[in-house]
Amino acid sequence: MNKEVLGLLALGLWSLMSFVFSSCETEQLETKDPRPKTKDQRPKTNQTMTNLTFGIIKPDAVRAGKTGSIIQRILDADFQIRGLKLIHMTRQEAEGFYDVHRERPFFAGLTEFMSSGPCLVMALEKEGAVKAWRDLMGATDPANADEGTLRKAFGATVGENATHGSDSEENAAIEISYFFSKLELV
Repeated sequence: MNKEVLGLLALGLWSLMSFVFSSCETEQLETKDPRPKTKDQRPKTNQTMTNLTFGIIKPDAVRAGKTGSIIQRILDADFQIRGLKLIHMTRQEAEGFYDVHRERPFFAGLTEFMSSGPCLVMALEKEGAVKAWRDLMGATDPANADEGTLRKAFGATVGENATHGSDSEENAAIEISYFFSKLELV
């Protein structure tokens, strides 16, 4: 097996494990959880939303076997991967995720494309994560993207440009919560 196939198998296993653990009923856990419930009583963590962003390796890049290369570039750029799932969105899930663009002329094509095959959803951590991830991705149109960016290297068109990234800290929080529970972010 080549590295891409092994990488996808490993990601599939990770995704399956995430699904199994996130499918567990949490009501019993919540009733028996002795940890403090108020914000002021909880331990502080260094994981703030200014340090987190959301990204997707889109179906075109997964289909082309570029997932491993893109993940390596993410790690080389000093991001920490805090959540990772290999998923295949339904059309309805894609429409829900991209609902902010519902009235735009590209909405139908975008949601059809995003539900056309598996993609990798990620919660990424780094200081100034939103800007750093957008810089690493490059311009939406790969033809206009700077050399060395993910979209220049792996994207083909505006519609099939290999990656998605949140455009603000607020949207990063919304997009992360669309695909990940707090328990799934490590």
